[in-house]
Amino acid sequence: MTTKRLLLIHKNPTIGEVIQAYLTDFVGWQIEVAGSTGEGLRQAIVSQPDAIVLESYIGEIDGLLFLKRLKTQPETQSIPVLLLTLKAK
Repeated sequence: MTTKRLLLIHKNPTIGEVIQAYLTDFVGWQIEVAGSTGEGLRQAIVSQPDAIVLESYIGEIDGLLFLKRLKTQPETQSIPVLLLTLKAK
């Protein structure tokens, strides 16, 4: 069985670390992290992960525009994406 690879695109390092630890320790996935949607799009094209978890309001490019760009690239159009929306007060 091959290890699944997930690209986590998130700007909050603390929440990113929690998600990364959980998916690594309990699910056994290999996690790559990007701190912006631009960086995430470049990583997705190069590494072609099995799935992407994307914070929907990350800045630079919003989540929906990122998805549009991701789905227009032949290399990345079939990668499933989970949108994550967190808002702290």
